[in-house]
Amino acid sequence: LLGPYVHSPLLGPVNEGLRRLGQALGGVRDLDVALLKAEAYARTLPPEQAAALDGLLASWRRQRDAARRRMMRYLDSQAQARFHTRFQALLLALQRQEPVGPAGRQVGDAAPRLVYLYWQAIRAYEVVLAHAPIELLHLLRIDCKRLRYAIEFFRDVLNAEVTAAVSEVVALQDHLGEMRDEAVAAAMISTYLERPHPRHARQAAEAYRAACQAAEVARLEGFPAAWERFNRPKVTRALASLVPAREG
Repeated sequence: LLGPYVHSPLLGPVNEGLRRLGQALGGVRDLDVALLKAEAYARTLPPEQAAALDGLLASWRRQRDAARRRMMRYLDSQAQARFHTRFQALLLALQRQEPVGPAGRQVGDAAPRLVYLYWQAIRAYEVVLAHAPIELLHLLRIDCKRLRYAIEFFRDVLNAEVTAAVSEVVALQDHLGEMRDEAVAAAMISTYLERPHPRHARQAAEAYRAACQAAEVARLEGFPAAWERFNRPKVTRALASLVPAREG
């Protein structure tokens, strides 16, 4: 959010450390979500059909345990210890840093413009959303997340209408996130099916993959309505108010 105002040789190494930490956590997170959704799906099935999914669930639990071991090794590693040391040094350096902007410039002056910038980045997707591939919608989800965090981070210096609009940003982000989770689960099932399995286990996994794909399609078909809700006049007016008309 405040990258343009931060000047330190430590910033690059700290960002790299955050990226590596995100990768270590992300693998576990994806498998946690996949397992929770698969277990919920299994509870909707007759007992014999649910039992046929045991092989898939057991495979994912093994992968999750392995990913968690890798995560814990990284969290206990020298690389992570160096990251903490650099992060602490960066925070101390920022405390001593001279202001970058004009004298007397307050965060309340810059924050609305930064939030407005993230909103405009999302609006720019509109011209390419027709028949957009899932990968493009995944990028939109990430930009929604950035706008959400910007509003939440700066809520103390934003007006009430803008902070209230964060619920619409969260709704759009969640819609896109659930679409992505279904796509990830379907891909993971396809990887599982690349190996030989008993017929009943294969059929159960294929049925669950079809259910994930159907849920993804339903989310995709429901996206225009979610996008329209995000672009309601009330939300648009609130976010447009961040920058005076003469600046916008």
